[in-house]
Amino acid sequence: MVTDGKKKVPVAGCRCMKGALARNASYRVVREQEIVFEGKFMVTDGKKKVKPGDTIVCYKMVDAADRTAWDPGF
Repeated sequence: MVTDGKKKVPVAGCRCMKGALARNASYRVVREQEIVFEGKFMVTDGKKKVKPGDTIVCYKMVDAADRTAWDPGF
């Protein structure tokens, strides 16, 4: 279940084993080492099928400034 405002919404009929699922994050569904879905995805509408044994990866893209821990000597 994911909180959508003040109500709980089921997520693909699955259970989060570790961590939390963010509503505004991107998701990747991996089946047998192959990516079968990638993108925004929360409430299923019958089009996106998640099968038993699939892995759902939740991630956020973040902009980070380039840094080095050493002096490049320029």
